[in-house]
Amino acid sequence: MKTKICIVTVLTFCLAACTKTEFNTKPTLEFKSSNSLVFQRGQLVEFVLKFTDKEGDIQNNLYIEEVTKDESCPDNNFNTNETIPVSVPQTANSEGEILVKYYYGINDPNAIIPTLPGPKCQRNDTCVFRFALVDKASNSSDTISSPQLVFVY
Repeated sequence: MKTKICIVTVLTFCLAACTKTEFNTKPTLEFKSSNSLVFQRGQLVEFVLKFTDKEGDIQNNLYIEEVTKDESCPDNNFNTNETIPVSVPQTANSEGEILVKYYYGINDPNAIIPTLPGPKCQRNDTCVFRFALVDKASNSSDTISSPQLVFVY
């Protein structure tokens, strides 16, 4: 019996030693949350993304794309590259969250938060947002997607 326990213990340590490290040269990005799934004009839109990066050099950009489900209204699609906030740590084996904010259909009175103009075809826009992170060495994370969102016309 002691031999079986010893073998199981050794195998457990071997498997634990073989697990992949959490930090890679290629940054990782994970969609954590959005503050809603249905947005009314004038509402703040917030996305929370989790990142990891081995070198801590993600101070480059975040690619953001809106992809509409309404194929008859491709004007709703857009993409942009946003600068990573300076609050993101620049240390090796860094991890944390990136908060992406937009106002839907109105301009920020302080001109700090960008505006999502909203549906261009006079009906609700059902869409997903896609995100990818690029570090200073031009390593790109996998592209991740939000859940399906609705912007009410």
